[in-house]
Amino acid sequence: MVDVLDTPPMFHDKLSYDAYCAAVFAEEDIEIPKTFEEAMKSPYCNHWSAAMVSELLQFDHHGVFQEVKWHEGIRVLGTIWVYSIKRNANSKIIRFKARLVAQGFAQRPGIDYHDTYAPVARSSMILFLIALAAAQGLYLEQFNFDCAFLNGKMTEDVYVRYPKGWNRPQSPGKCLKLVGSMYGTKQAPRYMRATADACLYIKHSGTSFAIITLYVDDGLITSNNQSFLDSELGSLHKAFQLKRLGPVSYFLGFEIHRTKDYILVHQSKYVRTMLEKFDFSSPSKRRAITPMDDRPSLRIDTTPFADVSLYQSAVGSLQYTSTRCRPDIAIAVRAVAQKNSCPTVDDWAAVKHIFRYLNSTIDLGILYRNSSTTRLMVYSDALFADDPESCRLVGAYASMLAGERHEITLEPHWRPKLTGASYMDCN
Repeated sequence: MVDVLDTPPMFHDKLSYDAYCAAVFAEEDIEIPKTFEEAMKSPYCNHWSAAMVSELLQFDHHGVFQEVKWHEGIRVLGTIWVYSIKRNANSKIIRFKARLVAQGFAQRPGIDYHDTYAPVARSSMILFLIALAAAQGLYLEQFNFDCAFLNGKMTEDVYVRYPKGWNRPQSPGKCLKLVGSMYGTKQAPRYMRATADACLYIKHSGTSFAIITLYVDDGLITSNNQSFLDSELGSLHKAFQLKRLGPVSYFLGFEIHRTKDYILVHQSKYVRTMLEKFDFSSPSKRRAITPMDDRPSLRIDTTPFADVSLYQSAVGSLQYTSTRCRPDIAIAVRAVAQKNSCPTVDDWAAVKHIFRYLNSTIDLGILYRNSSTTRLMVYSDALFADDPESCRLVGAYASMLAGERHEITLEPHWRPKLTGASYMDCN
């Protein structure tokens, strides 16, 4: 094995390395290597090497590996390197990343792992914190835990082979036992959250308060007191390695623009990428001013649509958009999603209509004003027999608390009165 990780370019800290990458590479398009060998042949091999060294140092810091004798009867997992490039909201490269991952697909349930579930914050909770910050003029910052999965402790006996690029002597007949959790293992997300009980945390101290929500290793914190916010993040940093990223501007795909009067949350970058993927980004494409054509066609084409996979992929992308920053397309997306298993040519035309509407309204998003009320308000409505096959009701509700949350549900039981259905939605 060729050892290439001894003398990588090093920086005093990750922030200086991020600044270097942002200045040197700007918006340069760099091919991501798929294997260790490809990374070493890349023109940017020094940067990939630096990223791998940084990752192995984190494993050492958290005490993840313990060398043990490889004896008959134990299952040893392989490891791979996964490479990526982190960009900011302006598509500028800010970091080369390398992640050492165990091939957890070979783990045996009940032997190598047990429970695997770990909670994450819903997008509605993230939007609620943003809305609350806008309504009350709160400080709002984001942060990231470095190597979050390595903080957990492994309770099962799990072993891995020495990874490629291991820059220290390897003992014959030995392998690495996981003392801490590792990316790729089935139980890693659960152990990372083993000391926590939810995804939302609130702390009060006198008149000051702070609210934190977490999504895996990404965090969002809001507070009415900057000193209190600094103190809480400082306490977290003593227990876990984290990096403060300042006032939030790009978080989990949300693009966030703040002024003194409002906070605008949108996904223009994702919508543009989606339109390019499905070939609807051209300005010459026909536009639509509504997400759904409310004029019934005199010609109904029930011919099966040939590419079901394309249809399902398009609908999935639209569903992701509708549940985050574009509730205006929710009804239209629900209608096309009902035909996922056997779409027709007409159904595909409805999907294209939604794409044309998005192409006309790329920069739309949700606007949270600082004058919004923080009083809880809930609205509900129902549409009788909207589902033609079962004649069941379709119910919807919106709960308002500084912002909004919407949801559309199909009633589980037939109800003769719309009023009763609306009350059920409120529950």
